[in-house]
Amino acid sequence: MKSPPPYLRNGNAVVDAFGYWPSFHDALVIGFGYEPDGGGLIRFTLYCWEMTAEVDERGYFGRTKHHRVEFVFLGVSEPDLEHFTSMGNVLDILEFSSSEEFEADGIFRVGLESAMGGDLCGSFRARNGEVLSVVACDEDGNAFVGKR
Repeated sequence: MKSPPPYLRNGNAVVDAFGYWPSFHDALVIGFGYEPDGGGLIRFTLYCWEMTAEVDERGYFGRTKHHRVEFVFLGVSEPDLEHFTSMGNVLDILEFSSSEEFEADGIFRVGLESAMGGDLCGSFRARNGEVLSVVACDEDGNAFVGKR
């Protein structure tokens, strides 16, 4: 089972919600912001779930464990985000560089591989990263407020 990158603070919040560190395959990018000033900051929110082996009457795989996961990254450099968009983008995978690379350079790479084609992919390097929140939500991505 894959673990969260050790340099990503609060990564275990994702593991607590899903029971493992997911690839974020088919995750919807529902929010994205890049502030290049002041050392660079990137923040994005993904709506993600776990796919089940069950198939419904339309032939679609079932989904469970619906959550919104918000990330923030500081000390951003080498942004390649010219074509990346949060408008309708669906990730194929959220990729992080190895802990060895981080230990050697004090910086890590984040790759946002789009399921919709290479023209919507992006990447950047950062000095710090954190999972800001993991919020349970319904099948439409609406966060639960109060008791469920």
